[in-house]
Amino acid sequence: MEDACANLAYALTDPVDHPRIQQDAGDTCIPDNLETGKEAARYHFKLDALTSEDARKEARTKIFQIMTETDEGLNRSVTLSDSLNYYTWNDYAQDDPRLALGKSRAGTEDEAEEGHVKVSGKFIDKSLYGTPEEFVEGARSIHIEFSLAAVYPPFQLARIIVHEATHKFAGTRDHAYTYDEDDYEDLTYQERVFNADSYAYVVISIALNELIKNENQLFEVVPQDDQRTPKKVRSPIQKFVGEKRQDVVQ
Repeated sequence: MEDACANLAYALTDPVDHPRIQQDAGDTCIPDNLETGKEAARYHFKLDALTSEDARKEARTKIFQIMTETDEGLNRSVTLSDSLNYYTWNDYAQDDPRLALGKSRAGTEDEAEEGHVKVSGKFIDKSLYGTPEEFVEGARSIHIEFSLAAVYPPFQLARIIVHEATHKFAGTRDHAYTYDEDDYEDLTYQERVFNADSYAYVVISIALNELIKNENQLFEVVPQDDQRTPKKVRSPIQKFVGEKRQDVVQ
């Protein structure tokens, strides 16, 4: 998440401003996959639909805010709890993805969620129908279907965590999911800027250095036995701007 924030800080701004951004952030390098970040943001946030510079600036500001709030939240102490679905399942399976009954009957037979954020009862109305700030105020624990850890590779688990973290720490909504391609395509740019799946797929696109448009593509690009993990672009240092500083490298 931190590296995706760094990528978009450069990818969505004028290159003339990059030295200032680098100095302000204390970065010793600039990410080398800025085109991927720019392409992912344009696709998932529909930035090309914005015709005025003021609208683009407003959208960038909100995107940076949500990315930063999520990154800061994940860098604090975070507890992940089990969703305890009715079924354990594996979407990589070619036939029926349901593997077995879960250990708990917390969910229903129709549910197969990857995760959710628990909301405090006294805040539930404001959280579900109020502002993003009110959702964050009422948000409690992040729940992930733990059984997926046995069948999903790291990038898939990272996508789920980022999705749920944008709910908890930035108050995003589930306006549409990428697997509902028609509904997702119909989202306005205002809805996409507050849509959790949009952020999850921008982050994963940057991590994979490839625009990932939807869930079907992600399952093709990241096979079940894929053991790659998100690669840091700030450390170890890969691309320097200006003179290499050996003390930093060491």
